[in-house]
Amino acid sequence: MWIAVAIAAVATVGLIARRILRSNGSVESRELLALAYELFSLGRTEGRAALEAHAANWKASPIFCDHPSIAANGEIRTHLVDALLLLVDDVSAEDLDQLLRASSRLARARRTLDRGAARHRDQMFACVRRSVLAIRRGASPVTAVRTGRAQLASNDQPSTTAITKIPEMRTIA
Repeated sequence: MWIAVAIAAVATVGLIARRILRSNGSVESRELLALAYELFSLGRTEGRAALEAHAANWKASPIFCDHPSIAANGEIRTHLVDALLLLVDDVSAEDLDQLLRASSRLARARRTLDRGAARHRDQMFACVRRSVLAIRRGASPVTAVRTGRAQLASNDQPSTTAITKIPEMRTIA
């Protein structure tokens, strides 16, 4: 009897842990989507110049500083910044898609990561590509990050609430 209760308790704890992880995602995926959401919202409210200022000078950007795991990850940060600068330059959606796919292929060709890390990086790159393309095609910031979130592993997809908490809109001098 006690064994059955112990097994049921372990199973319940496992289900709760999976739900918590699914609702919050990994820190890096949550930060990437939150960063994208903040930048897309900024671009929508303050225009392309504000978005370009944050992307071009990411080290001084308070938005990037609020997401240290993305600022510290050179590959993902560079991919996001390049995508944002192409978005600001008003590159067509088809060209933007091709350029971001080519960037992903180049990163894959370097093969500097183990399989699991490479898979995670590829998912993060796909997330950036799909989010930026959605914005380029006129989606709202929430819809864009949801589109990107779908590219992540199911256990690495943060909830919309975890993504869309913006402390305050900021500008960069």
